[in-house]
Amino acid sequence: MPSNSEALRPGSIIVEEAYALGKMMESNGWSGLLRNGITPSDVDLVFDNNGKILFCDFSIKYDDWERAICGQRWLYESFIKSAPHCAVLCKHSVKPDLFRKIDTLRDVERFQAMVWDFERVLSPIYDGAYWQRFVTMWVNEVDGPLKIRRHILGLNAGLVKATLTPPTE
Repeated sequence: MPSNSEALRPGSIIVEEAYALGKMMESNGWSGLLRNGITPSDVDLVFDNNGKILFCDFSIKYDDWERAICGQRWLYESFIKSAPHCAVLCKHSVKPDLFRKIDTLRDVERFQAMVWDFERVLSPIYDGAYWQRFVTMWVNEVDGPLKIRRHILGLNAGLVKATLTPPTE
């Protein structure tokens, strides 16, 4: 096991093989046992601001919640219905044949946020250049989650001027 060094930062994977095996779960045994043929889903990344959770799903295929796999979208909708949470679909292009990990900070090409207000409410699809600021605003600012939610709700209600950028102030 590697010793504590400057190369290992919080959030780094220490033993890649052990981490990979711990994340590779086989769920095909559930096939045919659950209603409507559903299968288990997972959450890729979570950020917390005092109980206001930002749930993230990373996809190589989709950047739009409307086109994403229904079961995965339904899971995230269930997460955000009960509190001022947000779900984000993050599009990346890190294919397995690249033999590298997905950098959850730098590999987001586009993303779409989803909040709940009696039904799902979607943001525009934002350029990945805004991803870091979006997350840091959610996590580091006391009212960051409120600002982001208000912005998305305001856009959909026509109360905020349509932009292709998330709130940054």
